[in-house]
Amino acid sequence: MKIFAFSAAFSLLGIHVSALPVSRNLATVDAEACLNLTRESVDDGPPFLVLVLLIIISIFGGVTLFYQHKFLSGVPPTLKMFVEGVLLGSLHEWTNQGLGAVSSSIELWVDIDPHLLLALFIPPLIFTDVVKLDLYLLGKSVVQCLILAIPLVLAMIAGLGIFVKFLIPEWSYFLVFTFGATLGATDPVSVVAVLDVIECPAKLKMIIGGESHLGDLTALTVFLIFLDLTTGAETESRSLAGFVLRMMFAGGLIGFLFGSVTVLMIRKNSDKTSSRALLLQLLLTLGVAFATFVFAENYIKSSGITGVVAASIVLAGYSRQYFSNVEIIDRVWQMIEYFASVIIFTLAGLILGKALVANIKIKTFEVRDYAIIPIVYGALMTLRLGLVFSFHKYLNSIGYGVTGREALMISWSGLRGAVNLALAIVVNLEITNKVGGNEGSRFLLIVGGVVFLMLLINASTARFVLSSLGLSNLSQVETEVLKYIRTKFEDSARIVYDRLAEKEEFENHTSGTVINYVSSLNVKHSLDDIPLRSHRHRRSFDQLDLSAEEDKLLLKQLRNLFYSALRASYWDQLKNGALPIRSVVSNILFTSIDVARDGVNKGEPLKDFKYTNLARTKERYNRHLVRIDQVSKYLPVPRFMIELYGKVHVAYIYNGVFLSIIVKEGHKMAQKVLQEFATGVDGSVSDKIDTIIEESQQQIQQAENYLLFAQSEDAKIADSVQTTIIGFKVLEKQRLFVEKLKDQGIINETSRIKLLRGIRADRDKLLTLKTDETFNILHRITAVTVGTEDQGMDMTGSDSDSDSLPPRRADTTDSDLRKPRMSMEI
Repeated sequence: MKIFAFSAAFSLLGIHVSALPVSRNLATVDAEACLNLTRESVDDGPPFLVLVLLIIISIFGGVTLFYQHKFLSGVPPTLKMFVEGVLLGSLHEWTNQGLGAVSSSIELWVDIDPHLLLALFIPPLIFTDVVKLDLYLLGKSVVQCLILAIPLVLAMIAGLGIFVKFLIPEWSYFLVFTFGATLGATDPVSVVAVLDVIECPAKLKMIIGGESHLGDLTALTVFLIFLDLTTGAETESRSLAGFVLRMMFAGGLIGFLFGSVTVLMIRKNSDKTSSRALLLQLLLTLGVAFATFVFAENYIKSSGITGVVAASIVLAGYSRQYFSNVEIIDRVWQMIEYFASVIIFTLAGLILGKALVANIKIKTFEVRDYAIIPIVYGALMTLRLGLVFSFHKYLNSIGYGVTGREALMISWSGLRGAVNLALAIVVNLEITNKVGGNEGSRFLLIVGGVVFLMLLINASTARFVLSSLGLSNLSQVETEVLKYIRTKFEDSARIVYDRLAEKEEFENHTSGTVINYVSSLNVKHSLDDIPLRSHRHRRSFDQLDLSAEEDKLLLKQLRNLFYSALRASYWDQLKNGALPIRSVVSNILFTSIDVARDGVNKGEPLKDFKYTNLARTKERYNRHLVRIDQVSKYLPVPRFMIELYGKVHVAYIYNGVFLSIIVKEGHKMAQKVLQEFATGVDGSVSDKIDTIIEESQQQIQQAENYLLFAQSEDAKIADSVQTTIIGFKVLEKQRLFVEKLKDQGIINETSRIKLLRGIRADRDKLLTLKTDETFNILHRITAVTVGTEDQGMDMTGSDSDSDSLPPRRADTTDSDLRKPRMSMEI
């Protein structure tokens, strides 16, 4: 249900440029823009002229990324590309377009329709950002995002409009509020690019990024209304109301529909043994972003951005576990995201630089116009800071809260960028074509100048501000854990070196050279300055010099590390095909970890199995059966009710057995990881690690209790699940063996494909293995009713009886229970 809630939240705010007066039919505008772009390139020179600038931007983007860590590493590469675009556009205009083919290509691109520019590059940028969201964290932060995106943005629009009216009294009220809407919201493209580079904490990144997506849509709503009024367009209240209602719902619904269809198609092509499935999934994820945007904008006349956001949220919640290769898909989308951001930022810089030099040459503006730019920038930052702190009381009381230092970071990182500049270009075109004069150019100059200053100052200093506020600093406990990890890293190098040095084939190696060139062999412990050669004397977590409060924080940190290992083990079981993928099961598993982590941060022990809600669902299900039995004493139970509850019973037991088995295996794998991480060479283990292992064993015991319940409840279902899991594990081993043979050169690609095709066919047959879904619910009703009367079953859903077994089925005898069962541990 969270997916529906998030999609609705985004759709309620959805608005975009589809209803701009300059493009009442966006499809026509985009088609004409593409046609004109091609015609101009053919008429003015060789057809490939349009590609010249793309090639230059690609080269600049590659060089910028290559030197990112060597030159101004704290500045995002997109900001560098924006500055490079400004310089190239200025040079192009200053030389009177005398750069040959480069100038011809620049002219083609700077005249591109701004709506086409957004349609080409905004969908992949928004999709790649939203589809990676942590939906649980989004659920905790969504109210904070809405506070920043609606009342704060509306107040920003009003405040900026009033201030600019004071600075430029000749502008109409409609135009100044259009200006406020243009700069009132942050730019999602710039914000995400900067937060990724500075490695912002997850909570802050979610709040700031969520505000940028929602606030941008809110500002666009006001922008469209006041732009119509500025250009003298007639707007009836009835048409305005219909327009707002359409924008509120249509875009989000289209996005939800397209996202759901895409998830179903990805699920149908989720074979991890097929490269064809991987290619299809890449094409589907790429196509849904553009298809949703174009369909919502052109045919529904709604918000394309809202549609893309809604579709991305659906895919984020239900598609990732079906990806054939998550790493490859993430890398491809990362490349697309970088390429799109480089192009849009460079083009934005080109347009700004060209317009700036052109106006300087013809002396369109006075000194006062340039002086207004830093004044507006200062007013915008001051207004945002004041508004964020005016809402701080509410922000701090919701979700994970917002501290004063975090509020300062939220204020500083509210960047403006390419989207704001594109809206300013639209205003310039509208005013120039319909009103005339130089006010459109002045509008573009001020907006472009503010965007430039914000990217130059705020973006380049964001890492410094984050560090100065102490938001990126590690606590002493986190520092000690990192020191320990570093020690383990260094120890691994020494252990490997000692083993290799003893081998006969390396007896003539130069030890000093190896130690000098391998830094891990030539360091001292930062813990106690003991040489690494004495690694057997490394201290354990129990020997750290920590206060009582820090000791509790260390235990919390180790529990969080355990949950990280548990999440990784779940993914390992699902993504490698060792278990059949079930979206319901995987979502419950990862949500249980997220909720349990919140409890750990409050001082609770490991309780992730509790948050799978299996015990509570079991009790609630039994209560329903008791009520049916009570009703059946007076009325006959309808046939459809028996069949319905029979299917619910099968699905409940089936998913519960899957969950329990995965939890058991996941905890055992996580225990092994934690023990290997925390065990010293002498075999000593911290008491804190022993505590965590004991808590994990309790979770395993609860999973085993549920498996015993499932076996006594309906052995056919439990046996079916075990059969499916064993089959999948055997087939996964076969797949790995085939891949190993291919890597070793034993078989060629043709033989590999044939063998994998056979494995695929066997998996498909296993997936058709189903249990009898006509379970006789009347037997279950009798069992529950008798058990309730005889044993006084507690139906309150408390934790005290969560591990107790429900009464056995009426058709289960004592001899049946004494029969040996198939082991539940795979």
